Amino acid sequence: MKRRKNRDLHKIVMLSVALASGIGALAYAALTTFDQPVSDQYGCFEGIEQRHTVVLFDASEPRLNTMQTRSVRHYLDELYANLSFNERLSFVTTEGDQISSTPKARFHICGAPRNSDDLENIGAQGVSAGYLKKQKKRLF
Repeated sequence: MKRRKNRDLHKIVMLSVALASGIGALAYAALTTFDQPVSDQYGCFEGIEQRHTVVLFDASEPRLNTMQTRSVRHYLDELYANLSFNERLSFVTTEGDQISSTPKARFHICGAPRNSDDLENIGAQGVSAGYLKKQKKRLF
């Protein structure tokens, strides 16, 4: 009976150490990233000075044909490719029959960092070049 209690005590101590280590690791990870800026769903870092480009698009009748649609898409691709880091691009549409004092933006997107130094300059955690490339494709 005494031998069984010793084994149980050993298991309890090991489990307690493992739990304490796990909680400590999570707390350390949370504290080291707590004060770093994080991008929002559009890839923008708030609280950091940023330029803003607005595209105002008239979507009234007659609608665009295939060639015009392709041209607009090419223009937006070029705009996005040339956005500087954290520059916001807003796409606003209006229509002739739309009555509104302030048209709402259809979408926002921010320029992705070109390298890890861009992130480190604003106090964010640096990342690999491959991650930055995938992130830029994911946003647009």
